Amino acid sequence: MNISEQFAVLTPELAVKSVPVGPSLYDDLDRDFGGFGGHVLISSHAFESDLFITPGEGTLNREQPD
Repeated sequence: MNISEQFAVLTPELAVKSVPVGPSLYDDLDRDFGGFGGHVLISSHAFESDLFITPGEGTLNREQPD
């Protein structure tokens, strides 16, 4: 499995399911895994710049290419 093309979902029963990466990923996870409660998404993402995580609340804004 190539983690940049397929993510993995760990189910509450500890089974691992492969899921394709695409624009509808989160909708697919919600639909295919009953709201996704109790599941764990195993994924990877490469950032183009440094990412700093600080305590407190914030807003994440994502830009998608046209």
